[in-house]
Amino acid sequence: MKKMQDSLFKSETGGLIGFIDDTLKGKAFSTIASSVPTRSALAQFQRVVAALFVEGKVVALDFLDIQTSSKKSSGKGMKLELGSPIIRDFAAIKNLAKSIDIPKEKISATVAKSGHPLVQAFHENISDMIRMQEEVLTLFQDRPKVTIPNVVLPKVQTPISKNFEKTLYVTLENHPYLIDHSLLRQPKGWKEVADMEPVIPMTMIFEQLAEIAQAEIPGSQVHKIMNVSVFQWMNVAKPFEKTVKAEWRSTNHAYLDIENFVNAEVLLTSSARPNPSFNLPIGDLLPIERTPEEIYDMHMFHGEKYQGITEISKVGTKGIIGKIKGNGGKGSLLDNAGQLFGLWLQLTLTKDRIAFPVKIKDIEFFGDLHDQEGIFECTCSLTEMNDEFAIGDILLTRNGKVWCKISGWQNRRLEIDAALWNVSMSPLHNRLSEEIAPQVFFFHQAYSRVASWDFILKRYFNQTEKQHHQNLLPNKRKGWMVSRVAVKDAVRNLLKQEKNHPCFPITFEVASDEVGKPYLIGDSTKDIHISLAHKGKDAVGIAKSGKPVGIDMEIIEERSSGFYDLVFTDNELVLLKDKNQAEWTTRFWVAKEAYGKFLGTGLKGNPKKLEVEKITEDSLWINQTEIKTIKFKNYIIGWTL
Repeated sequence: MKKMQDSLFKSETGGLIGFIDDTLKGKAFSTIASSVPTRSALAQFQRVVAALFVEGKVVALDFLDIQTSSKKSSGKGMKLELGSPIIRDFAAIKNLAKSIDIPKEKISATVAKSGHPLVQAFHENISDMIRMQEEVLTLFQDRPKVTIPNVVLPKVQTPISKNFEKTLYVTLENHPYLIDHSLLRQPKGWKEVADMEPVIPMTMIFEQLAEIAQAEIPGSQVHKIMNVSVFQWMNVAKPFEKTVKAEWRSTNHAYLDIENFVNAEVLLTSSARPNPSFNLPIGDLLPIERTPEEIYDMHMFHGEKYQGITEISKVGTKGIIGKIKGNGGKGSLLDNAGQLFGLWLQLTLTKDRIAFPVKIKDIEFFGDLHDQEGIFECTCSLTEMNDEFAIGDILLTRNGKVWCKISGWQNRRLEIDAALWNVSMSPLHNRLSEEIAPQVFFFHQAYSRVASWDFILKRYFNQTEKQHHQNLLPNKRKGWMVSRVAVKDAVRNLLKQEKNHPCFPITFEVASDEVGKPYLIGDSTKDIHISLAHKGKDAVGIAKSGKPVGIDMEIIEERSSGFYDLVFTDNELVLLKDKNQAEWTTRFWVAKEAYGKFLGTGLKGNPKKLEVEKITEDSLWINQTEIKTIKFKNYIIGWTL
């Protein structure tokens, strides 16, 4: 808090003012600095008092100890008789008002004669305003005249009211094609729509906003859609019903906002637009080809109504050219333009290749927004790239004529590697975990961004599991996720190998009994036993048919003498003699933990009771049960055979 206060009250002018302006944006307020570098503190404070007076506040000046030419302030202040919005019965102000039509010399004399510091400050404020006005007028009058030939200014009907609201109601019933804009691929016929994440495309929502503005001025056409910003997915698993708040900023310029979700500006016209010529560079050509089938199988999540890339013509180092069409879903034509730009990122980048649109600076239409029939040539050209964003310009032409030009299409790059994207595109045959030994799967917490973990959560876990995850303490959630990703991959591998039954990770559930032993819920997982463990950012999981199994992992490290006394029997200490203590004490500890999980009871606070009886190479034996151990990275991992 102290650091924030220090930053707000720095001596530089404007710091606190800017903070207040940002905080109270959209509300009725005025701010004025009490200290500026261009005049003395007292002079500026007089301006503050004047501003308060103009706003109708009672101002007492006695605390300033200011003397006029006639007498010192009585200390009682001065009573202002105020009326709203006109100030009445204040002689000094009346004298100033009379000076409006008087030459500047007379005004100055009048102010000087009054002798009142409040009037003096007020006069200085007005003088500053007049000077600024004169400078602007001078600049305007001195600017060169520019003639723009063959351009007809927009002529549109004046909107009925400055502000208006509309209710936007989007459901899968009234927009059934949105099921083809679901972010997640689930098994065919999957009944839980929420697990599929159907969302409104950004292109559909800004087309709807444009139509809302257009409906207010009959006969108008959409000239531009500008400054589009999307803040979160608009999920339609349940009806999406929101209020669109709109404000006319001029007779043909509307600002529209769905709070917390999206805002945009729309410029309307009733005039025909000239057809321009643009040249978007795509750089040096690359030997990359993709068929439409490959695009939608390997690169895009979209279903049929949003599959509109029909051809990849050229792929370059700076962009891509292809052919696209609208395919039945609202917004699908422009969505496919964005898909083409996203495809280029996937084909040419080596890291953080997956990106989703979040902003658009400007979409200028030279044809009718609603005339989207036919095949369009689409050119995407990269203009800016950094670790977080990829920004490009997009041109759509049809029959040799420009239909629209998009400037500043901004995609946010996600921390999604090939493994995570493959699981997203084809969950049936891909997994995130690595099989490090037969039936043993290791998952490393390789992701740092929230969006990546959200991807994993939605692709691996059903609604019950998601709710359980949400109820966990925040510091427990990633450990819960990584261990269950590992064990789900182990189960899926087992089903595929032993039953020839590849399955999606969401089709079965990992639950725990009253003592924490994990078990499976799902029709295909009958008689499959599992065990899991996690340590820090990593986890292991194992699955076996027909008999219990236990697994554990620990970091290889030196143990204290107290640990030896608590954990090992005299016979175990003999077995440990002459061995690498850090490694083998860890193997013994892992073996005891894995065997406890195999029993389903854990150690019960008495690790000596589960005694390691013998060692054969890397295996340890407890009660005639073999626990296989391996060294992997800086871990010892052990499981029952």
